[in-house]
Amino acid sequence: MTAGVQTEGGRAGSVSLVGRVRELCAAHPVACCFGATLAISVLFHLWPALDIAVSKLFYEQGRGFTAKHFHGLRKLRNFGAYLPVGFACICGLALLAKVLRPLSPSFWSPRFSLFVTTLYLAAPALLVNGVLKTAIGRPRPANIVEFGGSSSFVTAWAIGDEALRNRSFVSGEAALVACLLPIALMTPPRWRPLAVTGALAFLGAVSLNRIAFGGHFLSDVLIAIGLTLAIGLWLKGLFYDWTPPALTDAALETRLSRIGIDVHHHARAGVLALRAGFARLARRTAT
Repeated sequence: MTAGVQTEGGRAGSVSLVGRVRELCAAHPVACCFGATLAISVLFHLWPALDIAVSKLFYEQGRGFTAKHFHGLRKLRNFGAYLPVGFACICGLALLAKVLRPLSPSFWSPRFSLFVTTLYLAAPALLVNGVLKTAIGRPRPANIVEFGGSSSFVTAWAIGDEALRNRSFVSGEAALVACLLPIALMTPPRWRPLAVTGALAFLGAVSLNRIAFGGHFLSDVLIAIGLTLAIGLWLKGLFYDWTPPALTDAALETRLSRIGIDVHHHARAGVLALRAGFARLARRTAT
């Protein structure tokens, strides 16, 4: 009887702890993402062999990382890169279209377009490729001695000297797809579970694919996801939860219209100035 009471008490304590963690993550999602990323970084710093052990699961002696030879998996890698980039470009083009057609309404919410464009520029473009890959020259798994390459293994966050195009830390593809998660959280409540589940499944498939190809270590993928989610959730809070007056759809619509009108006026003035210049040149040539 006593053992049963203790077991029930232990289960209740576990459920209570899980509930507290969920409440904490719901109240402070950005801090939780940074905290999880820090914990993952410490884990791989203390046990760097974990990265090699996971990559070794996909490596065959004398043949290398054979997954990259499968046509379907190569298609998945391309799809994982092109879909997020294409979506971000569409949102950027929607903003540009509003500037070029300032008197017409936006195709869809300018706040959403600006949110998506800012997210992709801040996380995959600036942080991942502009900062981390530039500063940290970690070689890819396929290039290290343990897997038939010539480079020495470098732990996560450690500075290496690998050529820029072969740098592994962090995963750009994982960051691109991870941007879809904050976007999925903005879908209507009815569709949100399906959208989040789909985004998670897609993210898992693309990330595992990159590890299987020998293109990234597990830590590259997990840290990229953590950092991207932290940035994405902070931007989601800025654009949709706190929502400064300047970031409402109405304010952005007005601002983009003014920018578009100014661009049109300057462009028209420039064209008139060029015409006048060519006319003066023609007169001088004629005389």
